[in-house]
Amino acid sequence: MSRSIPANEPTPDSSFRLTGRHVLIIFLAFFGVVFAVNGVMMRAALTTFSGLEAENPYKEGLAFNRRLADSRAQALRAWSVDATVARADNGQVAVAVAARDASGGLGGLTGIVRFEWPADRRRDHVAALADIGGGQYRGTVEALPAGQWDVVVEFRRDDTVMFFSRTRKILR
Repeated sequence: MSRSIPANEPTPDSSFRLTGRHVLIIFLAFFGVVFAVNGVMMRAALTTFSGLEAENPYKEGLAFNRRLADSRAQALRAWSVDATVARADNGQVAVAVAARDASGGLGGLTGIVRFEWPADRRRDHVAALADIGGGQYRGTVEALPAGQWDVVVEFRRDDTVMFFSRTRKILR
């Protein structure tokens, strides 16, 4: 009596057999893909943001108390400093700053405005603020891309920081 094979079962000659060679190839292919993706991700991580916010974090940590004393002295001066940021048609960013105390406009200060990209210091831009009289200062920064920026305004008299402020602005 001969046995007949149903139509939906494969014949023994045409069936797939998983061999050690197949397992080795699958194993090597899987880990090859894993290593390739890890290599691409490591390269991207090493060539983009460095992770350092400060050049020397230890020294900046030591200077923290000095910055606290400076901010207390700034609060006692009771200065009013208003900064306006506007993008011109040519892409430049114009900054106008009005600085006043109880007696009027503050002149004779050395000022800078710094646009800091929150995630990467390499994209920061700095411009000097020109004293145009009566406590009014102006500065221009070349073609900043749109996005969120920290606008830092700093005024000095001699080598002493007299005023410091940081404000988050969205440039369009």
